Amino acid sequence: MNQMRAYLALWGCFLIWGLFPIYFSYMRPLRADEFLFARGVTSVLCLMVYFTWKGRWHVVLRDVLNRGMMIRCMCTAVFLAINWFTYIWAVQNDQTLQASFGYFITPIINVLFGLLLFEERLGRLQWAAIICAFAGVAWQLIAIGVVPWASLGIAFAWGIYGGLRKKFRIAPVAGLFNELLVILPFVLIGWGWLYLTGEGFDYRGHEGLLIGMLMSGVATVVPLLLFLYAVSDLPMTTVGITQYITPSIQFCIAVFLFQEPFDNQRLISFILIWIGLGLYSMHLIYADKDKKHVQN
Repeated sequence: MNQMRAYLALWGCFLIWGLFPIYFSYMRPLRADEFLFARGVTSVLCLMVYFTWKGRWHVVLRDVLNRGMMIRCMCTAVFLAINWFTYIWAVQNDQTLQASFGYFITPIINVLFGLLLFEERLGRLQWAAIICAFAGVAWQLIAIGVVPWASLGIAFAWGIYGGLRKKFRIAPVAGLFNELLVILPFVLIGWGWLYLTGEGFDYRGHEGLLIGMLMSGVATVVPLLLFLYAVSDLPMTTVGITQYITPSIQFCIAVFLFQEPFDNQRLISFILIWIGLGLYSMHLIYADKDKKHVQN
């Protein structure tokens, strides 16, 4: 029963993340930076409620009072903000297909950062996956004549963010709170500046957008908690392969709902990425079998 709940939580979080383009597109009247500011502030408030409910403030305060940890959180927070902003901008500017492309290549980029940050040894399948990923990006550059900046920004920002978090050993939920806390003054100043200059959104007569803005924290925190609950009871191989649900849903939304351009050249680029993901998945499966064989 616990494992079934874990699977439901895992599918639930990936489904929510996959549907983000619809939500972010609805919030299109807000500037990307204002929506980012709102997401940061409301996420802090949601996490405060969560820590109060769980009675875990002692864990959070321990890290807040640790100067070294807060400096590390400031470093990771920069890349988290870049990832969030790039994704919001991409969806609001009809680049959801590029956003899904970015999240398709993210697992392979993570393999590359494992090599660079942790000196991990890569097998043939991993190298082949990396080559396919870069071939997919190169094809867009050569055949379409477009540098997929949004895709690269999302993938590399998230890859660096995850790599630094692992290297710095930052706790998942408490770490997110600390990251948002250290950049909160900048967020508040930026948000306040928008309204001082008359560029902030006027919510009068737009109650739906106001509710959507206030719910951005819930939309951020809930899938994260579902994901953390799931990974505590499921093999990482399962998590690693299932994560493709999110960009697959985003891809379908971009092509079939938003009807973004998807010609043969873009199809070839995605096929190269999907081949890379297939090779990466094979590596995960073989690695999991070897691990079980050693344990037995």
